[in-house]
Amino acid sequence: MQIKTYEASSIQEALEMIKRDLGDSAVVLSTARRGKVVEVVAARDGCEPSPARWRELPTDLGSWELREAISILFDLMGQQGGFKPDAWAPLYGQLVARGMSRAGASRLTNRLRGLKSHDVRVVLGELVRIYEFRSKIRVLIGPTGAGKTTTLAKLAAISAFTHGEKVALITTDTHRIGATDQIKVYSRIMNLPLAVATDVDSFKKAVDRFSDRDVIYVDTPGRAFSDRDAISGLAEIFGGQGDLETCLVLSLTSHLEHLLFSAREYGVLRPKSIIFTKVDECLNRGAICDVLEHTGLPVSWWTTGQNVPDDIEQANLEGIIELILGGLTWIKQPC
Repeated sequence: MQIKTYEASSIQEALEMIKRDLGDSAVVLSTARRGKVVEVVAARDGCEPSPARWRELPTDLGSWELREAISILFDLMGQQGGFKPDAWAPLYGQLVARGMSRAGASRLTNRLRGLKSHDVRVVLGELVRIYEFRSKIRVLIGPTGAGKTTTLAKLAAISAFTHGEKVALITTDTHRIGATDQIKVYSRIMNLPLAVATDVDSFKKAVDRFSDRDVIYVDTPGRAFSDRDAISGLAEIFGGQGDLETCLVLSLTSHLEHLLFSAREYGVLRPKSIIFTKVDECLNRGAICDVLEHTGLPVSWWTTGQNVPDDIEQANLEGIIELILGGLTWIKQPC
């Protein structure tokens, strides 16, 4: 591998130098500001560097050096011109301040540059899609602590008492001590029938038992995104059932990396939409934009507190944009 360092007045100039010198196969390893100069380290396949040189390069994706280099790179791209920010640079800074990743904010800002517009709502309107439940069986999936059981109770209450539908509940969360206690309380208070399913057969029997119901809400155990065996086990339980859709529940209080990893691993369950929870506990909600961009999924609901059956909002485009860009308020819509 051939590794070289380039100095230029802007990131664009450095990239052009790298392309001319190392070709299209070159890879940028790091960037840094050195006074008024941008320093970029790039490499291409070729001669092997000495062991000492290898140790100088960041190899751990979680290392501070690499993270800092990536941050600087996206800052430069987002501000377009490095040390001479253009008219869109303040918007890039605002998006990052709202909790959006530097990469996401850079892409969104560059999209606005292409449109020659400063109205970020136009681009967000292209990204955000809204979804309404369509299937009889609605399964809530997601990592531990996302708030699935409380959210399920809110949705069940809306279906039963606002829409007048006949509702039943199923839980597959039997792995923790007392795991079914919470949903049993909700079942009793709302006078809704509840079944416990532990495998494919018991789940099918529960669905058959509730064949006369309009809607069936299914609670699932919270699993870490790294527990692929457990997530695959859920896929086996629900795989052969018709008229069923899954909904990914994500807490906005989680770190962006956790949200994206969870969305990726739970993708094997083919969720049709996302519910964002704990909106009231999160001030910077720009991560919504990153999650929607990476998953391509629409939003169905978001929650704003612990009260059942209140503190839940049906997704709407204006409301989602307000969550991403706005302050401490959100637009409340009737369910």
